[in-house]
Amino acid sequence: MEQLTFDFIDEIVPIPECSGLMAMSGYKTPQALADEMVREARIWQKRNPGKDVMEVITPDWKEYINHKIKELC
Repeated sequence: MEQLTFDFIDEIVPIPECSGLMAMSGYKTPQALADEMVREARIWQKRNPGKDVMEVITPDWKEYINHKIKELC
């Protein structure tokens, strides 16, 4: 029997735990909050050319946002 593997699975970065942020921000789902975090990071990048957006991202979110920004380019 042949085993199937999915290379794209390794590329998935999970959304960090964000229940506290959701409660403070009013976002109803982790995905909605994560989408907003990525959107804000992209806006910051456009407004601050030549600077590294990762300098202003909290440690918990760095891997996720970095992955999404690279994915969307």
